[in-house]
Amino acid sequence: MRPRAGPAAWLVVLGALLLPAPCRAQAHPELLVGCDASGRLRVVFDSSAPYPLPASRFPGIEGYAEVFPGFSTAIGARAAADFLPVDPAADLVFVLTGADEGISVWNDHGTAPMTEGESFHLGRPPFDSHPVWNVGADRSGGPFRLRLLLRDTTGRHADSEVFAPAFAPEDGTEVFVCPMLCAGGGYFDAAGRCPECGMALKLLSGRRYRVAVTPEGEEQAVRAGQPVTLRIRIESPRGEPVEDLEVVHEKLLHLLVVSNDLAWFAHEHPAIQPDGSFLLELTFPHAGGFTLFHDFTPPRVGMQVVPVELQVEGEGQPPAPVPLAGAVRSRAVDGYTVTLQAPAPLLSLVMGELVADIELEGRPVTDLQPFLGTLGHLIVISEDRRHFVHSHPLPRPAGEGAEAGPTVVFSALFPAPGRYKAWAQFQHEDRVLTADFVLEVASPR
Repeated sequence: MRPRAGPAAWLVVLGALLLPAPCRAQAHPELLVGCDASGRLRVVFDSSAPYPLPASRFPGIEGYAEVFPGFSTAIGARAAADFLPVDPAADLVFVLTGADEGISVWNDHGTAPMTEGESFHLGRPPFDSHPVWNVGADRSGGPFRLRLLLRDTTGRHADSEVFAPAFAPEDGTEVFVCPMLCAGGGYFDAAGRCPECGMALKLLSGRRYRVAVTPEGEEQAVRAGQPVTLRIRIESPRGEPVEDLEVVHEKLLHLLVVSNDLAWFAHEHPAIQPDGSFLLELTFPHAGGFTLFHDFTPPRVGMQVVPVELQVEGEGQPPAPVPLAGAVRSRAVDGYTVTLQAPAPLLSLVMGELVADIELEGRPVTDLQPFLGTLGHLIVISEDRRHFVHSHPLPRPAGEGAEAGPTVVFSALFPAPGRYKAWAQFQHEDRVLTADFVLEVASPR
């Protein structure tokens, strides 16, 4: 298995694709941009079949996504009597005027899907610009259409008519990646183990696994302050029950539970049952919304993280949400001090190191115990709970000294700008330490 350039290099690659560049010969499908004899903008493309979108390789973009087709300027031999080159002094954008449910096109910063009426900057001709087209997970069939028009911000050309390229999800190519984005985030052509961290490589797929969470017993309600037994069933994208999972970090299923304001956190491990489902007894601290992130690894498919929202009932009104404070870098936990250092600024879409240091009563802790098979775990969830990052330190090189700590280094890639909460977990003297931090993540552009 030889890795290919992957998500860690995505920002550089996408940035180069999004910026206007000299027109060159293309081997991929194009949306060719020109104008008619009256000066009105025109777009010519192959409408005989939808453009296929493979499973997304872009951090933070789920489902099916690709940068092809691109917008390319009509020049030279490609111009015709009714399809002329655009004025070189023009400055073009395309405007999203509508979209079928389940499809989107991402803005020219690559940070979020465009909203209706929003513009994507193409620039002055000649250009060869590549937006990211995206069909959501679990969207089969198609075609899915976007409705767009071209506009010249300088007024030299009239707006084009609305045009509607079509896209369809495509699962034909199998590509694998380390879930921890080791090896520079490189891709692999076959299933196996990451050569750096040993985790099972993840199959990139636009289709999601599903998880059903139901309370056991006669009363089908979850109440604050009362123990409840939850039954968890995992289904494949085809709706089949999943009964075979790999043991990862000593467990079949890691369950990360947070209140919707991220003020409450639990890391649990439900017990497997003979029918392949899992059971967990849990007591929720208060009424309100909670999100359960299920982290599991089917054979060959690799690590999956499936969130499930759960509403907890209780007397009176749920407590007011606790706002995330500004960036916090040091926490005191049961006599320990845990400090987390991050790059400044901490940027989305850029692989960065988060460095934790652990002290006990002012003395460095150098004898950390393995916690679930490694020296530490770092769980990171965005404020809106849309993004989940699970990182752990790489194994120490052979021959390294016996000290375990006080410094533990995690690598993480944040899929979008915004505010995140992180929980760093370690074990020392048979106690599990959990220190929480708030991180501010800026846009790379």
